[in-house]
Order: sequence, then C-alpha cells, then structure tokens
Amino acid sequence: MSNAGNTILIIVAGLLFYAGWFLIIFDGPIHVDDGYITRGVPNGTYNLVEKKYSSRYGHFHRTANEWKEGETLVYPKAPTDEEKAMGMGITVGDRQGGTHQQLAVFGWFFYVAFCCLVTVVRTSTRETLKIPGSLFEDFTVALFFPGNVLRQVDEVLTDGKRLPDNVSQKE
Repeated sequence: MSNAGNTILIIVAGLLFYAGWFLIIFDGPIHVDDGYITRGVPNGTYNLVEKKYSSRYGHFHRTANEWKEGETLVYPKAPTDEEKAMGMGITVGDRQGGTHQQLAVFGWFFYVAFCCLVTVVRTSTRETLKIPGSLFEDFTVALFFPGNVLRQVDEVLTDGKRLPDNVSQKE
C-alpha cells in the first residue's frame, strides 16, 4: 500500500474509533423528549397526509410504580385513541436507564468497524510473515486490545519476527 493509502487508512480508522466512543459516551446525557414524530404517508392521491408515530424507544417498566413492601403495583392506563393511532399498542411505565440508545447503536457500529480494520491489518501482517494464528483470534484481540494490536504489528514490521532460541531461520 502506498503512503497516501496508509494515511487515508489511518485517518479513517481514527475517525471511526473516536466517533464511535464519542457517540457511545454522549448518548446518555443527550435528552430526547418522548412524544411523536410525523411523516408523510400517501393517501391514495398525489397528496401526503401527516401521520404521527411514537418516538418512545428503549426499555420501559411494565408498571407505573416501583415495587415496595406493602404497596400494590399499579399498571398504566389503557392507551388513548391518539396513542393507538401512533402505533402504541400498550402503555408502559417510566423508561429504564433514561436514554433512547439511538446514538450508541451508531457508536458501537463505528467501533466494531474500526476493530475490523485493525483485524485486517493484523491478519495481513500475520499471513505475510507466516505467523500462526486465526482470524477469530485476530478479531477478538482487536476488539478488546486494539492499541496493543497496532503496537504489536508495528513492532513485528519494524524489528522482524522473533524466533525461539532453539530454531534457526531458514533462508
């Protein structure tokens, strides 16, 4: 790969890594109001009619209150006609965790994409230098220790493959 190609790969990998962690970390503090969104849907003519869709995503409690000793669990009231029109078949209690987890999905996608790039680099280095290993091992190590993998690849490409003392290198 040329120097320009390496530079582009490094920039893409860095953007994936930092964008992924940024989205994962800042998903919680970003508040999204529960309510609805509207979309235009065709009504059989050339016109679009606005339809409301619920924007409540995430994990919710089934009951309206927390269980405490001596208290009765209270279930939420049945959904209104307006809520049913928005696609809400049941009513639920408060959200668990307080986040929609919509940004975190993209964050994890970017992080796993970064780990796939690191896996490709480690696998190609391993195959070029004929170092034993597997793709599963490369991905697992890249997923949990991406910095160490990149350091290991840099070291083996700079210093060469180390052989045990009792093995002679054949050329």
